[in-house]
Amino acid sequence: MATLYIIAAGKSLWQQEQRIESPAGSPLAEGAAEEVRRWAAELTGRGIEAVYTGPGEQEIATAEILAAVLDAKARVEEDLHEMDFGLWQGLLANEIKRRQAKVYKLWTESPSAVRPPEGETMAQAQQRLGEAMKALVRKHKDESLLVVLRPMALALVRCLLDGLTLDTVRSKVLEEFTWASYEMDSREL
Repeated sequence: MATLYIIAAGKSLWQQEQRIESPAGSPLAEGAAEEVRRWAAELTGRGIEAVYTGPGEQEIATAEILAAVLDAKARVEEDLHEMDFGLWQGLLANEIKRRQAKVYKLWTESPSAVRPPEGETMAQAQQRLGEAMKALVRKHKDESLLVVLRPMALALVRCLLDGLTLDTVRSKVLEEFTWASYEMDSREL
């Protein structure tokens, strides 16, 4: 049985500005690297053998810090990228609210029913992330691994692992969260 640790990527400049994320990410905000080092200290001694992350700038930076402290190897897994928000990427929530009031209202009330223009749905993102996580758990079936995720990807994975519906994802995004662990095998995803 694998021990799967999931951890938030360090805060980015876009997160500080409250912009909608993009799969490419943005640089870590000031002070984020120090915060990640504190999280890594909490995880030392847990036998983590590999650190996986998506291809975005902030999660790669986070994974490299974690891997250095944990004496593990950081690896990029393309399918662990943040949800694709399409044309909303880089916008402030108020800009979306002003430009697309009805869609924004639906997004806040029933987020799983909305597909950002030229982006992916939450269900599509969660399925992609779930398949990636399943493959990693299968690969590390008797080991401990750490997966670095950005805000929406993290919320979608947490909903999947905790058996929650997609309409609870908004509360998971807004919740303060650092890391959690799960004892699993690949059949559980």
